[in-house]
Amino acid sequence: MSPATDHQFILEQPREIIDLIFSYLRGDRKSLLACCSSHSFLRSSATRGLVGPNIELTPNAFACLLPVLATPSKTLCEALQHTTTVVLNWQHSTPPLTCYQWNQDTAPFPNLLHLRLFRIRFHTLCQFMDFVCTLSPLEALSISELEWERTGGVPPAGGYRCLRQQFRFSFLDLQEHNAQDVTQWILAHNPRPTIDVLHIDVRTPKSKGAVCNLIQSRQHSLSELQFEVLYAEDIPLCPKGFPGLCYPTNLRHLHLHNLIPPGNAGITAMRPDTISLLLSDVRSSHLEEITITVLLNQSRELDLFDWGSANEQLSIARFPGLKKVRVRISGLEVNSDVALVAHSLSERRLPAAQEQGILVLEFQGSWISYEAGSG
Repeated sequence: MSPATDHQFILEQPREIIDLIFSYLRGDRKSLLACCSSHSFLRSSATRGLVGPNIELTPNAFACLLPVLATPSKTLCEALQHTTTVVLNWQHSTPPLTCYQWNQDTAPFPNLLHLRLFRIRFHTLCQFMDFVCTLSPLEALSISELEWERTGGVPPAGGYRCLRQQFRFSFLDLQEHNAQDVTQWILAHNPRPTIDVLHIDVRTPKSKGAVCNLIQSRQHSLSELQFEVLYAEDIPLCPKGFPGLCYPTNLRHLHLHNLIPPGNAGITAMRPDTISLLLSDVRSSHLEEITITVLLNQSRELDLFDWGSANEQLSIARFPGLKKVRVRISGLEVNSDVALVAHSLSERRLPAAQEQGILVLEFQGSWISYEAGSG
């Protein structure tokens, strides 16, 4: 047979035969994606090979699946009955995924329990709410780097559309451009969702106030908290640390992210005792791990922090359940600086954590790791 004849022969086969052929390609995503884009007749069978209980859609896979999800075949609908987790992950793609007509495409997932959205751009907040709220069985939602036209926290004309069932945020990332909208949407729910992990990167007083209200309302569920300590010059660090740190009662992991040495004019208004100020606000008696990421250009910048007060906070005496103090240093490129900083932190700056065997030092870029007790 000629290639053209082979092609026609395949297209004339019953759907059941085509499905059987594609069942041998399960696990071969590259071939299945190629078949999705080759002919519309093959798309449904190829798509069925791509779906399962857990689906992670990259940009290429999503482009192939979107037309099929809009009008799924009977066999595909049967396969999607068993899909409980969908991940739309654009974290390593530029620009973020933009979709303005998603509601129709969520219908084929009748039993979806877990949804994760990373780097997705919606047209409006209402479109995001409509998309999520069509997933009635949803139990867990994770969102990071979501975008839409900013509202400044002004409620939409029709109010906030909420999920009717109780659900939780497995992971919630709040940034300056969406924090006010997302917090208002969450607080509009009854019952309100719980939050397991919360990452915060907000700078304006209004956004920080909104996040503080959210943390206070979800204080019993929050187990992990990370927030950016890199503030713009015109918004100095709150004298009592970041608003809301005192509220979580079951916090187990805390990450103070991106501390810059004090006195770096034009970049930060950070104080030398920033670390101890922030930790002094923490009230959780369950804290197990504290991570601090510090941005350094030179080893001598370490002297600009008040490590004496930080040493008192980063100890088992302050947090009885503490199992690990992880200090991550980013920016150093010279190996001699890395060795110098490692020795200085373990022997002079944080002796309490070092003596208790809970200090771990990590140097990003070179990926050198020093643990307590190592040379």
